[in-house]
Amino acid sequence: MPPTAALSLGKKLEWANAVPTLVQVEGLVSLEISYGDRAVIDASDLGTVKTATQPKLYGLRDADKISFRGKWDKDDTVHAALLADFKAATPRQVRYTRTDATPSTATWTTGVVTSFQEPDGTKDSPAMFSGVITCDGAPTEA
Repeated sequence: MPPTAALSLGKKLEWANAVPTLVQVEGLVSLEISYGDRAVIDASDLGTVKTATQPKLYGLRDADKISFRGKWDKDDTVHAALLADFKAATPRQVRYTRTDATPSTATWTTGVVTSFQEPDGTKDSPAMFSGVITCDGAPTEA
């Protein structure tokens, strides 16, 4: 029996936006999360036999990264806050939500916008913006 493809997932991103409550980032067309790469450490020494498999140790993971792209709205306070927080390197609380599973939300106490691309586009197309939020520490899942 062939595998059944998963339907497109409903996802949303929320940003603390200078207030203690999280506010949804509207207008996103793409939202992806990367849980980082794990360090692989060479654990061999001069005593390792040449024909043996080279031993490895697995270290810590890189930080989680949330990548987003959306339609820019110059009057949207959350869009403006993301740009301002990028320029000031302001850490904020961030939440990522999926509709497909339990746990469905991951909330990080500290996220920093580490990449932000100003709106682009032509006069006949919507202005698009994009960015990356790097999250510090393990998320609280619910």
